[in-house]
Formats: sequence, structure tokens, C-alpha cells
Amino acid sequence: MESKSSLAIRVGIFIVIGVLLLLGLSLRVEKDLFKKPEGINVEAKFKDAKGLELGAPVLLGGIEIGNVIEMDFNADEALVETKLFIRSPYRLKKESVATIRLQSLLGQYYIGIDYGDPASPDLQHGGLLQTEETMDISEALQIVGDVGKEIKDLASNFNKNQQKLSDDISSIIEENRDNIKKTTDALAEAAPSINEIIQKVKKGEGTVGKLFTDNTLYQQLANAADGFTSLTVDIRTGDGTLSKLIYSDDLMKSAEQTFADVRKAADNINSVVAENKESINKFVTSLGDVGPQIKETMDNINKISQKVNEGNGTLGKLVNDPSLFDNANTAVTQIKAQFEEAEEQSVVRTFLSIVLGPVM
Repeated sequence: MESKSSLAIRVGIFIVIGVLLLLGLSLRVEKDLFKKPEGINVEAKFKDAKGLELGAPVLLGGIEIGNVIEMDFNADEALVETKLFIRSPYRLKKESVATIRLQSLLGQYYIGIDYGDPASPDLQHGGLLQTEETMDISEALQIVGDVGKEIKDLASNFNKNQQKLSDDISSIIEENRDNIKKTTDALAEAAPSINEIIQKVKKGEGTVGKLFTDNTLYQQLANAADGFTSLTVDIRTGDGTLSKLIYSDDLMKSAEQTFADVRKAADNINSVVAENKESINKFVTSLGDVGPQIKETMDNINKISQKVNEGNGTLGKLVNDPSLFDNANTAVTQIKAQFEEAEEQSVVRTFLSIVLGPVM
């Protein structure tokens, strides 16, 4: 009797413990199920929801960070208003942008978030998220259909044009059949001559043949290339005038010194002008006062020139009367004769004094 009662007690204790464990587990699961997750709610407005459903995921960088908890159409703004729940610890930025994107070809959509500038302020609870409209799959299929139709039309037009071109070529060939035959006959007749020319070129005969077979031109080009290479080497190594012009600093130093001298001269001129600015102004002002006197003097000179040209006065006669020139020429001739005679007498006297001087 005692063994049965102890066994019943043990079984009862085991059942009680099991019930307690099940009760505790159920309470834990219930707490986890009904516990409200932490996070913030933000709003986003779209022109077209494109089949977005409640509970659709919200992805940031491919990671699910929340879901769509409310959707409604605002007739005043003609926009679809959505409320998104963003789980903690994820945060969005004021520059973040939301778009409705296709998740699969079965027509499932989600909201994708472009994070934006990390340095921008955080979007607070109840804030409005920026949005961008994307192309719907139906619109994309429509565009693909339109492109396919255009390609089909283009191919059809190409086939028509190709057929027309083929017909035109056939017509041209038919119309010019005789001319084409004459041309081919002429080419056939010219073929031996062309072949003969080619053979001569191969043998090196003629100017063209020498160009192809004679190595003289190649050698000259090679020599010229060697000379050019030697010239560039000399320039690099500093030999010659051209190298000095390119690599030597003397020319640059001379140019810099010249420019420095020019700048110094300009500075000196500016300094002189600045120091004598008052005198220069007085001189320029005095030119205005002297101007009438200069004009009067020029008028007098013109009058005198006019009288000289007309032969008036002593100077006019000296310039215009030829008899005065003749008289002057005659006087000069006579004076010259007198000097020559006096010179001859002086020579004679000198000779006599030398010869007869000792006797006397």
C-alpha cells in the first residue's frame, strides 16, 4: 500500500511540474506575441500605389526594417497616403527617399528606401518621408510593346527599301548592259598591258619599279632618320646652338634681365613724370598760350617763302636770278686764278732762294 501511494504522489508531482512548465511557456510566448515592438511611424505619399498591400515590407539597403501599417486615398490631394512602421534601432534621414518597387514578377511590391546623406538630420516620429514615382510593370510592358512595334515597322521599311534598291540596281544593270559589256571588254584588252606593267615593276624597271625595288631611297631615308636621331641626341646632350636655346638658362636669364631693365626704366619714367607732373601740366598749358604766336610765325614764314619764290627782295633775287649766280661763278674763277698765280710765284721764289742763296 505504501509503495502505490508513493508512486501516485510522484506521478502527481511530475504532472504538476509539467503543467507549471507548460503554463510558464505559454505565458512567455503570449508575452512575446502581444508585445508591441519599439519604433517610429512615418508617412509617405504616392500618386499611385501600384498594388502595394498592407503589411508590405520596407527595405533599406536590402534589409527589412519595417512594414506598411496603413493605407488610404486622400481625395483632396489626389494622393495615396501610407503610414510606415520603422523598427528600432533603425532611423531614417530627412533626405531619405521612398519608392514603390517590384519584388517579384508575381506582382508583389515593397517600399525601398534610399538613405540619403548620413549627415542630414534624423526623420522624427510622424514625419513625412520624401517619395519618388517609379515606372509600373504595365507601363514598362507598354513601352516594350511600343518599341517592338517600332522595330517591326523599321524592319518592314528596311525590307521595302532593300527591295526597291535591288529593283533599281537591276534596272540600272539592264539599261547599261551594253556599256558594262564594253567596259569589261576594255578591261580584258587592258589586262595584258597592266600585267606587263606589273612585271616591269617587279623587275625594278622604270621609276615606279625603282621605288619598289631600289634600296637607294630606303637608304637615304634611313640616313636621314639617323641624322635626325643624332640631331636629337645632340640637342639632349647640350651640344649645338639649338640645344643651348632649348636647355640653357642663359637665354632665359638674359630675357628676364631685359624685362627687369624695361620694368625699371618704366618705373623711372613713371617716377619722373610723377615728380614733374606740375611742370608738365604748366608746359602743356603754356602750349595753348603759345599756339597763336606759332601760327602767326608760320604765316609770316609762308609770306616770306612766297616772296622768295616770286623773286622779290634780295633773297628772292639770290634764289631766282641766274645772272647773280653767273657773276658769283666768274668772281670765284678769277679769285682761283689769282691764287694759282701767287702759288706759282711762291714756288719760283723758293727755288731761287735755295739755288742762289749761298752765292748771295
